[in-house]
Amino acid sequence: MRLTIDEQPDQLRRYGHVRPASGRGTARCKIQLLGTTYSCSRERGHSGPHVAHGRLRRVVAAWDASAGAPVASRESVRNRAKARGQGGLPSRRSGGVLEAMWARTLRVLSDPEQLFLLILFLAFAGFAVDWMLRIIG
Repeated sequence: MRLTIDEQPDQLRRYGHVRPASGRGTARCKIQLLGTTYSCSRERGHSGPHVAHGRLRRVVAAWDASAGAPVASRESVRNRAKARGQGGLPSRRSGGVLEAMWARTLRVLSDPEQLFLLILFLAFAGFAVDWMLRIIG
């Protein structure tokens, strides 16, 4: 079984009730669907099919174990990158450090509520620094 939002959106709707792994400390499955960039966002060791979620927890793909590939460990990916001569920083063509940080933030923050709270925190921190500089100066 292999369902993606591009190929079979009607059949994929029956997996709409499946939710991704909740919480920051929860380990995700991360089994990748062969031939795509989709990876399972359910808890590690789950039962049933693998399900990938997009923005706002929307189901974008579902597949069984026969259509997936095991995920490579971080160390093996890092070793392959070093062997090819690539460093840890993004290249100039990829958009720079700020875009890489923004992309990582969006991957880590799975809920829109978490992103909203991060923006709210940064705004409050900016106001606090501004008022502190006004009081000192």
